[in-house]
This record gives sequence, structure tokens and C-alpha cells, in this order.
Amino acid sequence: MSNKLPPAFLDNMKKMLGASFDGFLYSYTKPAKRGLRFREKQSDTDRKPVPWSDNSYYADPDENLGQSPLHEAGAYYLQEPSAMAAPSALYPKKNEKVLDLCAAPGGKSVALAQYMDNTGFLLANEIVPKRAKILSENIERMGITNCVVSNASPEMLAKKFPSFFDKILVDAPCSGEGMFRRSPETALQWNEDSPALCAARQKNILSDAAEMLAPGGIMCYSTCTFNQEENEGVIESFLNKHQDFTLMPFELNGLPKAKNGMLRLFPHEMEGEGHFICLLKKRGTPKHIDIPTKEKNFKAQDDFVSQIAFAPKINALFKGSYVNCPVDIRLFDGIPILRAGLHILQDGKTYRPEHALALACKAKQQYPLNLDEAVKFISGETIPCEKKVTGWLTPTYQGFQLGFGKASQGQIKNHYPKALRKTLRP
Repeated sequence: MSNKLPPAFLDNMKKMLGASFDGFLYSYTKPAKRGLRFREKQSDTDRKPVPWSDNSYYADPDENLGQSPLHEAGAYYLQEPSAMAAPSALYPKKNEKVLDLCAAPGGKSVALAQYMDNTGFLLANEIVPKRAKILSENIERMGITNCVVSNASPEMLAKKFPSFFDKILVDAPCSGEGMFRRSPETALQWNEDSPALCAARQKNILSDAAEMLAPGGIMCYSTCTFNQEENEGVIESFLNKHQDFTLMPFELNGLPKAKNGMLRLFPHEMEGEGHFICLLKKRGTPKHIDIPTKEKNFKAQDDFVSQIAFAPKINALFKGSYVNCPVDIRLFDGIPILRAGLHILQDGKTYRPEHALALACKAKQQYPLNLDEAVKFISGETIPCEKKVTGWLTPTYQGFQLGFGKASQGQIKNHYPKALRKTLRP
């Protein structure tokens, strides 16, 4: 692998690392580290824990975890271990207002929502439409209920949400040097100009984020690259222009203390691909601002849902879907959004439960499937069942709900979304 790394990149790393460069280079002869974050707390597992991230563990590089029905049911999220450190450093609390500004594909948003215990308000934003779609799908798959997914520029959001968020994560788009071992094609896209071009964009994104942070709030800046230009250089430039921000020391279990508010992770010094993490605190006294909500009466729809699942009350209609939005949906007038909290019920001549409801809320009627049946259900097939079983239900695999089906005359008609159907090979 090391002979495929860009020569200019290697020169930069040699200057930066000095005596430890050989160890860094040797790490590229080893397989990339893999991890997973479970949705539910694990009381008994043989996996080695990722010490700096709650409920996260290392995964064997050869495990076929992405092909399991459990993955499709949102039992876990696959993520590179060092990337788990940024949300752990920010560590939002219940009922806070949190922004993940560059959120796709969604692993960090999932962690933030879990730390928040699905309370408060999480805005997960991605400016690239295709990546925003993937982000929205992952938020749905992991059963996240307190999240709005937007597809807006940082500038657009800054105008809409001045001094609004308690905590903000800026996992900035970068030159991706920390991905070279895991995704060798990334190295082919890198050139000597990449760091400077990325740094210019990162500075603009960080400035927009600063406008949205409330007084006394905390912001986490992170990248998956190694060079100083995109890391310390960006932070130095930001602090020179934003005198109301200071570096905030932090400490994560199993990692060196970030005494000056900045932490570098290298693949030869820890079990992960590498990351840069910085915490910044905005001066000022925090002021509690209630999350604006708008209650509406959707009694008929709530009555229908109450027959099939234990779900929160519907409070808005969004693009043909009845939803429970964590904030007043009018807050997003003029902002393109893909997901408005928990999507509960499809509007139409007849009501149909949304796929998101099955992944987030316990159904009142479940029907366990074996592995073969679960694979068939996810591919869109009709599943046989006992004739006494009727009505809306959720087929389950190992206790995790897979989606909705409707049972009649010994068959479960498949309502798994056609766009998500796939042939798994566990």
C-alpha cells in the first residue's frame, strides 16, 4: 500500500512526524480498522470495545456485517473507529439543540442522537443532494426520531439560525489523507494543491457555523486528514478572526489528553485510521431558548397509528407524510429538507405506516422470522404466516423490526419500500 501513496504526501508526513514516520508507514501494511456502533447497549459481547465511544466495538475486517438483516434493521452502524471520537468529544446532552453541519453519510449524526437519547433537536445537514439522500436513509434506518435532515448550504442555514444551537459539529470536507488505507482510491484523487483548496473551504464553513452557535455554546471541528494546513492552520485562522472563541481542553477514554483543545490521531499510535479533533467554546452566558413546536390535531391519523404501534403524536404533514417533528416545521420555510423528524404515516386514500415507524417504534403485532425468511422479506417477497395472524405487523429478526407487512389468509403482504429492497448475502 505504501508504494501507492502520493510522494508529496509522504514528504509532508515525514516532515511532520520525524522519527515516528517509519512507524506511520508500517501501519499501511496492516488492514484498515473497522468498527460498529450498536443501537442498544450490549451487556455481553466478545468484541473489543472502542474505548472512546459509548457502545462501540471493533469489527473483524472479514466480517460480512453489511449483508446481515440486522444491519438493515438498524441494529448497528458500521463506522471507522477514529471517526467515533468527534461526537464523543462534543457529547451533547438531552434536550439540547445540536447541528451536524456536514453530516453525510450519518455515522456522527447517529452518535449525537444517541447521546441525546432522541430528545431535543438535531439538525443533520448535507449540501450535496446525493449524499443528503444517503444521510436521510441512515437516519431512518437507525431509528432516529429527533432529527431533521436538510440539504442546504452553510450560508443559508446561518441566515436562518443565528446564535441558535447549543452545540455544533463541523466534520469538514477534507483532502481525506486519513482514508488512504481504507479507501486507496482516495489517494489517487489527492494532489499537492488539495490541502490548500480544502482549507479555504473549511474556513468558510467554520465561520458560518460560528454564527449559528449560541453564546456559551461548544463547537467541534474535525477532519479525517493529517496535514497541518487543514487542521491547526484552519483553527489558527479562525481564532484570529473570531475573538469570542477559545480552545477548550478535553479528554477521551483511551486517547491522549487534548490539553490545548486539539487532538491528533494517527494509525500507528491508536487503533483507527486517523482524525483531527478540536473543541471551541464561544464566550457568553448560555441562555435557555425553548425549542419552538406547533401542536396540531391529527386525531384520525393518531387513532389509526395507535392500533399498530406505540408512537408519538403526529404534529405536522410534510410532503405527503404525517410526522412528529421535533420543532415547528415552519422553522424550515425556505430551507430544503428531506426528513422532518419521525415519519409516521403516509397520506393518501388509505393510510399506510411509514417504514421509519417500524424502525423507530415498537409495533403492537410482531412476527419473528428466521434468517432465510428475513432475507426474503428485505428483498420484497411475500412471507407465509399462520392463518390466524391478520392486519398490520412488523416481521422481526432476532428481536429487531424489519419493516411493515400486512397479514391476510396465511400470507404477509410485503410493504418494505421498493427503493430499499435488496438481495442480501449473509
